[in-house]
Amino acid sequence: RQRPLARSRSTAAPMRTADTHPNALIPSALLGVPTHPYPLYEMLGNGATLLALLKLRHSLNKDGLLFFSYLSLYSLGRFILTFVRQENMVIWQLQQAQVIAIATLVISVAAFIYLSRKGKTTVSHSAITAGLVFGKQFTEKD
Repeated sequence: RQRPLARSRSTAAPMRTADTHPNALIPSALLGVPTHPYPLYEMLGNGATLLALLKLRHSLNKDGLLFFSYLSLYSLGRFILTFVRQENMVIWQLQQAQVIAIATLVISVAAFIYLSRKGKTTVSHSAITAGLVFGKQFTEKD
């Protein structure tokens, strides 16, 4: 039987799951042991990220800011959620997913800051299309 790369940690929390199928892709020592419902946590985290982005989408008026906001929020969520997983530690007592999440967070925050300080705001493709349809001409100043 193939061993998985990652699995949930055992828990006594009220919200937990237990794999009992003998062919489940988990170590046999975890069969029937209550573990964190990691997929549920991940769905809740992604839902919270979506709600935050929907709220921010109109206030981020420069190209790329919403994308880097998503990368930042997702990597922060991934870093936190990975604490309830059992994976091999690779560096600084962190798991591979956490190291990648930190790197992504640093790069996306730096890109967000760079883009937000950049002087020019851009006109979106939909605004240009609407202008072409309704006769308004957009220039670089718009």
